[in-house]
Amino acid sequence: SAHDGGLEAALAAGNCVVIKPSEITPLTALKLAVLAKDIFPPGVLNVLFGRGQTVGDVLTGHEKVRMVSLTGSIATGEHILRHTAPAIKRTHMELGGKAPVIVFDDADLDAVAQGIRTFGFYNAGQDCTAACRIYAQRDVIIHYARIYIRAARYL
Repeated sequence: SAHDGGLEAALAAGNCVVIKPSEITPLTALKLAVLAKDIFPPGVLNVLFGRGQTVGDVLTGHEKVRMVSLTGSIATGEHILRHTAPAIKRTHMELGGKAPVIVFDDADLDAVAQGIRTFGFYNAGQDCTAACRIYAQRDVIIHYARIYIRAARYL
């Protein structure tokens, strides 16, 4: 996946890369390919579009694909593992974790709000450690919510 340095490392090591973005959000990968076309020789950075069950299965099952990296759902990760296991391909996965945050009444609420703002929205929230569920003690929940909303407005 691009956000963890996998794309850069693969290219730096001299590998060709095929990106198969989600069919729901393909435009970022398309923009990356457009920007990269003047940097890399043809065929080094490739983008394939289509549904995972068609294009993705062909891609992950191809004999020349030696590693598969995924940022996505647990169900998709399980599917890819089943599909790549017979060939013992390397995999790297960032799956749908969505980390909880607990805010206690003695916390520095401004610091917590800034931290959650940073780590909840990092990589558009597509990270298994993204702070997505916030639990606050009853005594501070209203005050914390106001601070967090104010912090999140300035993304």
